[in-house]
Amino acid sequence: MESYFGNLAPAMVVDLRSRDPAIAAICQLRDTVYPVSFSWLRQSFGRQNGTQASLDRGKAILSIVNQLDQYLYSHGPMIKSQWDEVCSWLSVSINKFRLVDYGCGQGLAGLLMFDRFGTALFGYASKVVLIEPSNVALVRAEAIYRSITPSSPIYCVCKGFSDLSADDFMPDPTLETVHVFSNVLDIEGFDQIELFKKSLTNGRHTAIVVSHDRDHAGGSNRISSLKAAVESPDMKPWISIVHSDCRKFKCNNPSQSDAIGWILQMDVSNV
Repeated sequence: MESYFGNLAPAMVVDLRSRDPAIAAICQLRDTVYPVSFSWLRQSFGRQNGTQASLDRGKAILSIVNQLDQYLYSHGPMIKSQWDEVCSWLSVSINKFRLVDYGCGQGLAGLLMFDRFGTALFGYASKVVLIEPSNVALVRAEAIYRSITPSSPIYCVCKGFSDLSADDFMPDPTLETVHVFSNVLDIEGFDQIELFKKSLTNGRHTAIVVSHDRDHAGGSNRISSLKAAVESPDMKPWISIVHSDCRKFKCNNPSQSDAIGWILQMDVSNV
């Protein structure tokens, strides 16, 4: 199945892929009986290489492969523990869906969900939309998602959230939509409520949100504000909440950092 890079020139995509040894290794695994996994990726490519300060505690837009590998090394265990917890709250849908991964980075959220659910979930992915302002991260994410969703078209959008149009989400009224927000809604610099509104179409939507739980530099208040907006009386004419579960927890890894997760399922009409 094809992958589409809407605003990256084909020559740039080829060049970016050639500079990332992880992509070649991921592609080689497609021809074996061993699927790509988070533990394999981090063990193979996560390394301390002197770029940690440039990650800005995981908030920077990454520009080189070394930063991707440093992120895997430095932040990978925390990301894994967040998704291990949130995935335990999820039940798998058996309906075909469109997946939109916001600020997908190098594709770790999708990979960790695949580790947990495998084809029981991703076998029903009919369309994947990856949104990420870092072109070097986006091409690695595409390689990972191509491995875990081999039969789905993948649409790659290299933009910041404030620059997105409704068409960038590749809307499809025939599909349910799964929205993935991994450590992005807590970051300042964009209107998280307008972003969410812009992405909605008629039909069933499930949002899976996980982030640090903190009270500064953006933080979990941005998630709470989005939750309040979605659940407000003003939204009732066109949003029907089916399930909303927001929890705070400790990450089960050496950092024991605080985290917040939110699972939202809703039906949207009259968009």
